[in-house]
Amino acid sequence: MAYRTTPRMAERKEVQRNHLLETAVRLFGEHGYHDTTVPMIVKASKRSTGSFYFYFRNKEDVFAAAIERFGQLMDAALIKAITEADNETTQRLQAATVEAFVFLAENNNESRILIAETSGMGFRLERARRDLIESHARIIEKALQEAVPRVVESC
Repeated sequence: MAYRTTPRMAERKEVQRNHLLETAVRLFGEHGYHDTTVPMIVKASKRSTGSFYFYFRNKEDVFAAAIERFGQLMDAALIKAITEADNETTQRLQAATVEAFVFLAENNNESRILIAETSGMGFRLERARRDLIESHARIIEKALQEAVPRVVESC
């Protein structure tokens, strides 16, 4: 008989994974990458070691997941700020800039991970960091390109 995951089971797994991830983000933000260990994450999350390794291969894997999650949240915040701004290029650029700084200020642990902890961390983590930054740049570039034709048409 084939193993099937029910929607309820999938939801429980997602909750467990997110709990481990949120705990890891907090610890990485407080202690840094090198001083955070898998046993620390397991203990702080009140989950088992097996549970950790069910969702993540190792510390680098959970760190990469933290970077990716932060990128997704920041992307959503930037898109929302740009969408709510006027269609003028300067307004969109200002909205994106302000939102980026506000988002970084409101998410201290994630900001430390992105700014301080990901530099020089090896190929996989450097790539995750670069992908995150490129994603933000594409969002801002798209918003500006959409606004520029309106500016040119009005001249």
